Amino acid sequence: MEVMWGIQHQMHKLVRKEKAEVAKEDRLPMSQGLKTFLRSYGFDVKPEMVNEQIVRTAKALYECDAIEDKFSTCLRDASRQLKKISGFNCKNWGFLKLATALMVIFCPEEGDDFRKVLSEDELKKLEVDAPKYYDILSWALSMRTYDKIRYAYRVREENTVGVLN
Repeated sequence: MEVMWGIQHQMHKLVRKEKAEVAKEDRLPMSQGLKTFLRSYGFDVKPEMVNEQIVRTAKALYECDAIEDKFSTCLRDASRQLKKISGFNCKNWGFLKLATALMVIFCPEEGDDFRKVLSEDELKKLEVDAPKYYDILSWALSMRTYDKIRYAYRVREENTVGVLN
């Protein structure tokens, strides 16, 4: 049932000449997965509210979660090194803060937004300790992680602020 529901909502993408919208009565059997997923973001979407924008928003948010899942191991490993080398307790740091710390280590000159995420003391400590990380962490992986996590946060913000509320 949920597979058919998903196919109906994506039919125009699967079959390019298909222009039909999902009929209102066909929206009612809303995917339980979609309902659960949207609730995890604090949205209470009724079946009759489901439209293309809500499905696109859910897809964008899901992709953001997938990016975080993909880079979570790298960020957990980095947090252990941040603790070991610089003494940071990263237990309550989010993915964006961890990724930003990596960026400060490898490219401190790029940082006009760093102060929005890290304190002055954290920035100074990372800049001083940066050379200690060079043989331990991968520059390329750190840069890719930062780019992807920053992208995910930006997309998530664009898709949650005022869209479904």
